[in-house]
Amino acid sequence: MAFIDDELFRYWGKFEGDQWHPLVYHCLDVASVALRWLKLSSAVRRSLHCEDERDKCPVAYFIFLHDLGKADLRFQLKGRSVMERLWSSGDLREVDKVLHRGYMHGPAGLILFEKDRKAVYSDSVTDWMRSVAAHHGSMSPVDLSIKTERYGPDLWKERDERVRSQMTSLGRDLFLKDFPEENIGEPPYGLLGFCSICDWLASNEEWFPYRSESISPEDYMDERFPLAETALRECGLIGDRSGRCGMDGLFTGWTPRGIQTLSLEDLDDGSPSLAVMEAPTGSGKTEAALALASRWLADGRADSVIFALPTQATANAMFDRLTRIAPVLFPGSANVVLAHGKSRFNSGFRSIMKKGASLSSGEDGLVQCSRWLASGKKRAFLGQIGVCTVDQVLLSVLPVRHGFVRSFGISRSVLIVDEIHAYDSYMNGLLEQVLQFQRDSGGCAILLSATLQHSRLLRLTSLWSGQDASLPSSNSYPLVTLARPGSIDCRIPFDSPPKRIVSIETIRSDCAIPSDELLERLVKETENGKTVAFICNLVDHAQRVARKLKSMSSVPVDLFHARYTFRDRAVIESHVIHRYGPGRTPGIGGILVATQVVEQSLDLDFDLMVSQLCPADLLFQRLGRLHRHDSLHGDGVPPKAIVLTPTGDDFGLHGIVYENEALLWRTRIMLEERKSITFPDAYRDWIETIYGDEPMFGEPDHVTKANQEWRNGQMGKEFAAISLVKSSLNLSDTGAEAAKLTRDGEMSLTVLPYDCATKCLMDPDGTPLASVSDMPGTLEVVDMQAVSVPAGWGKYLGKLEQRDGIFFLPVDRVEDGWETTSPMILRYSSQFGLERVMKER
Repeated sequence: MAFIDDELFRYWGKFEGDQWHPLVYHCLDVASVALRWLKLSSAVRRSLHCEDERDKCPVAYFIFLHDLGKADLRFQLKGRSVMERLWSSGDLREVDKVLHRGYMHGPAGLILFEKDRKAVYSDSVTDWMRSVAAHHGSMSPVDLSIKTERYGPDLWKERDERVRSQMTSLGRDLFLKDFPEENIGEPPYGLLGFCSICDWLASNEEWFPYRSESISPEDYMDERFPLAETALRECGLIGDRSGRCGMDGLFTGWTPRGIQTLSLEDLDDGSPSLAVMEAPTGSGKTEAALALASRWLADGRADSVIFALPTQATANAMFDRLTRIAPVLFPGSANVVLAHGKSRFNSGFRSIMKKGASLSSGEDGLVQCSRWLASGKKRAFLGQIGVCTVDQVLLSVLPVRHGFVRSFGISRSVLIVDEIHAYDSYMNGLLEQVLQFQRDSGGCAILLSATLQHSRLLRLTSLWSGQDASLPSSNSYPLVTLARPGSIDCRIPFDSPPKRIVSIETIRSDCAIPSDELLERLVKETENGKTVAFICNLVDHAQRVARKLKSMSSVPVDLFHARYTFRDRAVIESHVIHRYGPGRTPGIGGILVATQVVEQSLDLDFDLMVSQLCPADLLFQRLGRLHRHDSLHGDGVPPKAIVLTPTGDDFGLHGIVYENEALLWRTRIMLEERKSITFPDAYRDWIETIYGDEPMFGEPDHVTKANQEWRNGQMGKEFAAISLVKSSLNLSDTGAEAAKLTRDGEMSLTVLPYDCATKCLMDPDGTPLASVSDMPGTLEVVDMQAVSVPAGWGKYLGKLEQRDGIFFLPVDRVEDGWETTSPMILRYSSQFGLERVMKER
């Protein structure tokens, strides 16, 4: 048959004689991508349980049927102008009353598949079809309520039934020959995400151009396999790996230390493996994790690496590190993707986005892919190395649109999650669901922490191994605990870290605010060439301290917190790493005032630290930035920290920030009873004491009660997380509402300032506010200019216009920023960020 032109090819043409319908060839393209991907990737075969060649048969068959719902008059009627070119006006008048609005070819395909077979068949077959039919989103009960009995003339109905019958027969002949239906087991969970990506690639005519002459399905697929491989490689879904692995292979000239001295070669047995790495802050856990991940990549157990971190700042820092190591792992084809803001992506996926943006059909594969990829937060799951915040990983198990693409992307990767101690029970509940899916997919995961509780370690490893037995007894530190199905064991590095003593001075003050005397001490230290970190728990405190220090000292005072625009924050972050990182020049004084944004994963180094009171595990993270690099501290003076604590047992806003005042009370007692902290011993002793079930000696009853109430609340959060995972909701995976799904309690709000006079955003280009209405197309400029604010400000911002969780804030331009007096007095500058100005009483 002669193929119809490009536009008409997207819809049904007339079906004549024994010629194959154009839709069949698109479905063959999708199946070609699937089979070629399975052939080229052992990680994808493992994820889809296709280690045996015969296991590919049902995968290819049902993916071929993914668009079966398009074999229906009501789908054709979505393209009225196309239909007018295909059928006479008389034909169209006959079907004008046919219900076609709201017709969704995905869920309809499942219903029609069942009706056409006219037989009761196994649930497993239904589940396979359900998976591929949901390739444009989740399959909710609402989707399945579509009425399929309304139709046009019998001739049309019979024609569509005949086409669907021939499609299913062709699929069986091509893919299920000598494979009885009763041998089809349960579908792999990753099938849905796999099908979606295959459909997206095959929908791009730049990779899969239309043919102008007839060809048999068998010959057609042989012709399309090379095109499928080209698409997979250009997108970075398949890449050449160097085979270099381990510390020696990745880090030439590097002398392994501590946890890096473990080779872990025996983990290459092919079983799903979990490694929990515990080691001090700054001891090289990241390099050790990458060394292990590189072994799994070299063995074909994964195609990519996904590195999840707690904050955007830590993701930015990790992105820079992984960009340097990517060419070592993937020579000539490294595709490193950052999950927000600044992101690199290859021309292949940019081509999909550009083409998809020109289409209007909401169910078209290109449109779906374009919209999905338009958010940089999702691209990390399709690159060779993805860097994202942990929230993006947690969304993979939630009932959000295209969550299954995230799940599949993770299953083909080595998942590395950093700072796993930093998440509450709600997030931990979601993380455990992620790990269960990774294990069931035959995948691998690496978890990193310096301050992990023993009970948490036991739960994670037991979940993976399927054993309830206790961990092998080991109080050693650092430690790598390995879990595989049916086994758990511990590995102790040959190279033990040296003892490190940090001198501690504890000062009680009102609200843990520093006195002028203390600030003067810090100024003198900086004038003597010392670098000082002052870490606050609240942005307001940090701004106040920084402003006071700037008025007292000629030495540089920098401020870093989360209440900046992304554009300004990126500049400040780069400056902070340059001035206070390992490349800084010793003897040049400076003070960095910051919040929690610097306590995790950032490679910073200070001579002296002042910190407001926080739970011990987080305090240890902060102290890990003291004397981090020995080469910067040749004077032999031991590191010193000053901890500010509230005067009484009412911890005020600090208690609200950290929820459990018992942790603050216990940490303060431990600090005041000691003049120093000895590491790495404290990682075991302090954490188990402060987070233990038993009250400390002399602990007041109200503190013990608060701790028990907090524990009960954590159990409720975990239950809420698991309940949400198992719900049948169909939620958006973009915007503020999606962000709330991965966190318990109130999230920060987002404000987008715009100039009252010009009705333009505050970016240097002066983007018109009106263009923002075209979300999510302008989300990048919105992300660059928006500012996060406390959830409590919602009572003031409620009257503002908002869209997709973003509050539009009218402001007036002033020197170095903007200000507004309505709905509250706010001031923004690139130096101090967003400040709330309190009225004088």
